[in-house]
Amino acid sequence: MGAAVFVVLALIVGIVGFSGGFAGDDEPTGAALPAGTPSAPSSASPSGSAGATATATPSGSAAAGSWTSPTPSAGSSSSASPPAAAGAAATPTTPATPTASATPSRPTPTPTPTKKPASAAPTPAPGLVLTATGTCWYRIRGDGKILGEGTLRKGQVRRYDGAREYDIILGNAGGVRYSVAGSAPRYRGDFGTPLRFTVVDRRQPAAG
Repeated sequence: MGAAVFVVLALIVGIVGFSGGFAGDDEPTGAALPAGTPSAPSSASPSGSAGATATATPSGSAAAGSWTSPTPSAGSSSSASPPAAAGAAATPTTPATPTASATPSRPTPTPTPTKKPASAAPTPAPGLVLTATGTCWYRIRGDGKILGEGTLRKGQVRRYDGAREYDIILGNAGGVRYSVAGSAPRYRGDFGTPLRFTVVDRRQPAAG
């Protein structure tokens, strides 16, 4: 029994001495983690503090005595893209496609004013017009020629034209009105009185 205790103590002393022999060797300061042990969260450096490092233990490391790789400084980034070269040409801009101009609208045609047919020139008035208002015998000469003769009844009208001078004989001066070259009709004598007189249409040229 005493021998067994002695052997155990000797083994313990030997193990302690063996372990102490390695304490002075140059080894990484990081403690080895057993396989399968989750790594502690790395301490994040405050933003903007230069030179701060974070120790990250690779998860799943099984080898004893493995040490943690130093974390790069906060100011540097391994995945940062290189800055654009100074004076680099800008990406050419695609020119805008010119917009097609709208089709000009056709001017509205101005309607042509419809010409009104010219009114017919008024018909010149006859040289002499007789209008009966009662019964009357008459005879008409134009420029010395007999143009008409007979008896007029109330409402009847006789028209003569083309002569310059008309010689008129009426059996009942108050029964006939006369008009020369479009003048207002009028009586020349009293009713029941025979009368002879001459009128002139000055629109007609005088006989040479």
